[in-house]
Amino acid sequence: VQGDDGRLHWFGGSEAFTGLSVGAMQTLIELGFLDSNGNQNLSPTADVFLRFMKRFPHFTAIGYAIHPDRADVRISIEGVESNGTPLSTEALAAFEELANGADECDIILPDFARCWWD
Repeated sequence: VQGDDGRLHWFGGSEAFTGLSVGAMQTLIELGFLDSNGNQNLSPTADVFLRFMKRFPHFTAIGYAIHPDRADVRISIEGVESNGTPLSTEALAAFEELANGADECDIILPDFARCWWD
């Protein structure tokens, strides 16, 4: 949460995020901040999410970061979402395949889709 001082404040040492672009995700992997083979519980790996987002760049990643002061420091991807861009038949079919087994999956046509693993 951003405080009055303009700085990010980590509650419990973690911070949730949304809107992570395919380019930003690629950079996090290249810099070693995100393990491409890592996953959140039963979710697909970060690499699977990245490949999906490269095909459909209007989707962005959602997840969380654990503060570097903690022993379990990491960035984890928990799902993807798209809002505002109409979903093509191809994107919708690929999203439904990706989201199979997600803890939460929401599709509101024509332009919203979100899947999330706990």
